[in-house]
Amino acid sequence: MKDLLKVELYKLSKSKTLFYLMLLLFTTNTFGIITNKLLKNYVLLGQNGVFQAGTSVNAMWFGAFAGFFIASEFQNGGIRNALALGKDRGNVFMAKIFSMIICITILLFVIVVVQTIGNSIVNGFGEMPVGEFAVFFLKNFFHTIVFHLSYAGFFTMFAFLTQKPGLTILFSFCFEAIILVFGGFFENYKGQNLKPFLKLFPQFYYTKIDHNLSNQQFFMNGYLVCLLYFLIPVIISVFLFRKMDIK
Repeated sequence: MKDLLKVELYKLSKSKTLFYLMLLLFTTNTFGIITNKLLKNYVLLGQNGVFQAGTSVNAMWFGAFAGFFIASEFQNGGIRNALALGKDRGNVFMAKIFSMIICITILLFVIVVVQTIGNSIVNGFGEMPVGEFAVFFLKNFFHTIVFHLSYAGFFTMFAFLTQKPGLTILFSFCFEAIILVFGGFFENYKGQNLKPFLKLFPQFYYTKIDHNLSNQQFFMNGYLVCLLYFLIPVIISVFLFRKMDIK
């Protein structure tokens, strides 16, 4: 397992896919800050930039990474070679999950750094002392990562089940669209109050961190829901991958 993790870290350090996604997120988030300033939609202080990673549009790029970085390894023989060397299939899958989590962490970090610095330049940083902000930033960035774990599990599962980059990206986008549609339905349904069902969806947590900073129950519920979203596809994938015929 240790050797597989080292290989994944090396591949990530050389990955053009990850580099291009970082560049894309840097560009789009910078453009968004400038556009918001010109249109005067709202004022976001730099100290609150850490909360801007929680958008569903950003999450879709994780699916692109899963397709181009993970699923492509079935086509270029990377998975087959690992298995030919006698590597345990469960360890191979977990190594890919590890790379997916690192990717998500890096991409989220790019977003929050750009949002923090960019909004500080155009709107001002805010009144939070530097020492307090460091703790505030790290704590809420950790929450953001945990609340995005569901994507690591499902998108990696799609990559292993389809074994094709295009299908992985398509399935990932469909997954994101489905949970957004259901979430929107439960939030906006005019009849019986269905808003409690929103708490079953990961986006409820990563989009509402800033409104629940003192609500410990919110974070406990969020950890439980998002970890379940992470563990269920991992368990299913490991079980199925052990039975797959890899050519």
